[in-house]
Amino acid sequence: MHTTSKQTNGVSAVRIIRDNERLAVCKISIPNKDAHSPKNDVLRTIYSELLLSGSKDFSRETLHDALAKLGSEICVHADAKNISISLDALDITLTKTLKILTNVIIFPTFKDSELKQVKEHLINSLVLEKENARSRAHQQFVSALTSVDDFRHPFSIDTLISEVAQINRDDIKAFHTSLWRQNWLLTSGGTDKTCATIENIVINIRRCDDTQVMEAPIKLTGLSVSRCTLSLIDIPHRQNIEFSIGNVLPLFRSDPDFPAFSFGFNVLALPGFSGRLMSTVRAKEGLTYSIYGYIESCTLSEQGFWRIVTFFSPKDVEKGIMSTTREITRMCEKGMSNDELRRFKAILHTRFVLAEDSLLKKVSEAHSLSLIGFSQQDFTKYKQDIENMTVAKVNTAMKKYLSPKAIVFSGAGPTQSITKVLKKAISRI
Repeated sequence: MHTTSKQTNGVSAVRIIRDNERLAVCKISIPNKDAHSPKNDVLRTIYSELLLSGSKDFSRETLHDALAKLGSEICVHADAKNISISLDALDITLTKTLKILTNVIIFPTFKDSELKQVKEHLINSLVLEKENARSRAHQQFVSALTSVDDFRHPFSIDTLISEVAQINRDDIKAFHTSLWRQNWLLTSGGTDKTCATIENIVINIRRCDDTQVMEAPIKLTGLSVSRCTLSLIDIPHRQNIEFSIGNVLPLFRSDPDFPAFSFGFNVLALPGFSGRLMSTVRAKEGLTYSIYGYIESCTLSEQGFWRIVTFFSPKDVEKGIMSTTREITRMCEKGMSNDELRRFKAILHTRFVLAEDSLLKKVSEAHSLSLIGFSQQDFTKYKQDIENMTVAKVNTAMKKYLSPKAIVFSGAGPTQSITKVLKKAISRI
């Protein structure tokens, strides 16, 4: 596989080309840069559900029927920044699939009857979300580390429910029109011919309104805490207490310390059984079933977070928190070993190689890089930095950015009986 890229007509396009490939795939992300508000939050979600609900030539049923007969798939989803559209098809059905995509994007109907159903479904989902302990812990974690005008800052569920009821068809149509004011990110995968076909169609769709507003990215920084803090949400009917544990990572992806920190954080918390947290808190001590870590929302223009995701039963929660903090402290103060350096270089190298063998993984990887502002050259340098990593670089970065005395512990679940115990435990850290 090899990669090419270009910028044209409001579309930043990347091609992942593999000769003789039968599969054709693409991912499109369209930024929504309207002011951060509860209305825009629910608008993105409702719009992503409505876009495939019908167009000039299709009802919801006939649209999904047509895709099923072609063996193709079109999906739409929304996150805090983008509307994202993905397409999978065989090379022999690509042209027909792209015609459906064009019809859906340029001529959506947004029927009132469909809007009513989507709103009802979203309200029901938000009500159920109140019982989703893992999601609630994550939202509370992000809320503690972001200002209210930060697009990552979550709104309360009740606020969102109230806003859903007020959304109307005119709001959806205005939101749809606003997407043409942005630069679209496109990543296509397949042969050079199928990628060119996808690229031309998407550029033509984007041309239906040549208005374009290009804005310089705003630098976002989080609200780092200076001491350990505990925030708990009581959800009595859950069995376990879900936790998001971490802090702001005051680094951009382009910062020289980022590769070293990401390497060290993988040693601590890589998903799977290789990371220290899984081998100690889970395997040796049996305090949880899973405990992983992620570097999130860290781009060329946004400082993100380091976050550990886990859960403990109420009887094990104090031991679990203290064991997790012990491993964070050990990584911060003592760093990692030469053996860990060797092992994790091999693990990360294997992951990079495996991505090269799968078209779907490679397209996802390339699109993710576009979303954070990384070029293929930037990513190649990052991989070289990982290959050339030293224990000294990692240990310096861990000591600088992984402070065990300043951590947010955000938990959701049956917390009422253990709140006092946890407060005392965290005060001792």
